[in-house]
Amino acid sequence: MEKSISSEATNDGNANGGGRIQQLLHEAERGRETVLSSRFFVELRLGTLHRRRWLWQLLHWSGMFTRALSTRSGLGREDRFSDVFAEHASEEARHPGQLKSLMRKSGFGPVEEGWTLDHPATRQTEKLAGVVKRVAAMGSSLEQVMVLNALGEGCALDFYQAVLTHFGPRELRGPYFHVHAEVDDRHRLLGVDLLAEPVQWEYQACRGTLRGAAESFKAMLDSWATYELDLPKEEAGWSPPSSETR
Repeated sequence: MEKSISSEATNDGNANGGGRIQQLLHEAERGRETVLSSRFFVELRLGTLHRRRWLWQLLHWSGMFTRALSTRSGLGREDRFSDVFAEHASEEARHPGQLKSLMRKSGFGPVEEGWTLDHPATRQTEKLAGVVKRVAAMGSSLEQVMVLNALGEGCALDFYQAVLTHFGPRELRGPYFHVHAEVDDRHRLLGVDLLAEPVQWEYQACRGTLRGAAESFKAMLDSWATYELDLPKEEAGWSPPSSETR
């Protein structure tokens, strides 16, 4: 999977790759490598991953991440980021609904009000949701772009490419997975070109936030691979969605 971030995505002062913006982008790339070492991807490669378990958790995370992006866009603390933050939030807003539609047509039963009580989020998923919520609400624009875009969308790109490669388009038919695989590479760079070169303390703070967020992403995916869900016997299988979901 392609993970390099071109220096063209950074501002002119960092085009040589030696500035702090570029160093933070490299830190985000290292974070993605950390996340790729999670148990989720190990079990995905081994073919031992229970699809129903992680899809319920993905539905939780999709809504949590979408709400964080809406928070960031709504607060709009720096005008120069307002358009790209609004664009990102708008494009993500439809994704939880797309995933719910896929799950309904795949035999998951009702995915309506109250589903969160029957399929609660893991503690690690809730913890990462708290991290991104705090960054979206209180983080600097530098932290918001690095954590939510460079790291968050970079991890999403790796995730969706991996599950599509493993399960194939027949089992993961429909817009949700395919749209993510197409747009996340663009989303991870949104706002990078608008960043100003940070002073040392801003750089250090952002680097620490990135490292903590990467560990939380990994812990979340570890929990998805081990989360025990008591499914009714008749729900044990996986039913590929019909052609109507194309």
